[in-house]
Amino acid sequence: MIIFKTLIFLFALTFTIMLIEDAIEHIILHLKKDKMALHNEYTWGFMETFDGLLMFLTIVFWTGFYLINQL
Repeated sequence: MIIFKTLIFLFALTFTIMLIEDAIEHIILHLKKDKMALHNEYTWGFMETFDGLLMFLTIVFWTGFYLINQL
């Protein structure tokens, strides 16, 4: 059981670090755009800072880790 808990924790931690790194990269890319393009993307809703799949995997693995530790 300890190996299973450790694997779930490592996956959760890995996906969390990937999510944070991806968000930082997107923020840096948004800052390099000119003000009008950034304004248009923001007002039309095309600006994405977080990747949905990484966020989903992060939530799933941290929830799984929490539930396993409750047993």
